[in-house]
Amino acid sequence: MPSFARGFMSARGMLLGCLVLTTAQAGPLAPPTEAAHPRPEPTVRIKKHGSAHARRSVKAAHSFHNRNRAAPRRQTDANRAEVNRADVNREVMRAIRVAERKAKADPAVLTVIAWQESRFDPKARNQHSSARGLLQFTTVTWLTVVRDFGARHGLARYAAAIKTGRDGRLTVTPHALRRKILALRDNPELAAIMAAERLQQERGALEAQLGRPARPADLYMLHFLGPTGAREFLTALARSPNKPSIDVVGRVAEPNRSLFIRDGHVLTVADTYNMIEAALR
Repeated sequence: MPSFARGFMSARGMLLGCLVLTTAQAGPLAPPTEAAHPRPEPTVRIKKHGSAHARRSVKAAHSFHNRNRAAPRRQTDANRAEVNRADVNREVMRAIRVAERKAKADPAVLTVIAWQESRFDPKARNQHSSARGLLQFTTVTWLTVVRDFGARHGLARYAAAIKTGRDGRLTVTPHALRRKILALRDNPELAAIMAAERLQQERGALEAQLGRPARPADLYMLHFLGPTGAREFLTALARSPNKPSIDVVGRVAEPNRSLFIRDGHVLTVADTYNMIEAALR
């Protein structure tokens, strides 16, 4: 199994394992912070009882780090915290559960997206773009989702401050307020909720184009490539499945080679999709 798929499987196993973790009930959103350094991850105590399936899931969570050393990584800041074998990031799992409740997120899909995007680091930053946070929202995409969904989640003032100019660009004044809005990407609950809201918003149009319900792999591509990129990729999957994947995704392939290139060979569109689909089962 390629390293990308192993990473996906471990992320899914971690989600299932966390169903029996001793964690607090999800509460209100924590206030945004612009701290320079991430908080240390707490050690999680794991219950010893439960079904055989639950125990296997916990074992998968414990083996999380060792099974994913070779998994692909986005290029983020060097001070990003690693997920240690004995430490499960409760903050991230809590954020995903909140997004499931408040925005009808598929927790398995959101978990593997978060793992692939940031390795579960809520403060991850991409050195080659404006992407930031658990779900690696770029500046434009984050302003868009806060404008569209912020009022539903206690951000009405911020949402109202985001204006669309005649040229289509999003603006916020004063600049200090813009910085505060963009810093919200470091809040894992907000990031997870906004990612889920965006997927729900775009899901209908994608399903109309596909003529069928969206599968988990389709939703992953929707987040990863955006609405236009996902439609182009899935159209190619239906019409030209043997087409080289990098011919469809273009520049996106370079920082995410493990999705599109294996052992020096370019994967087809079908190969890439099947790999993602298998890992999400």
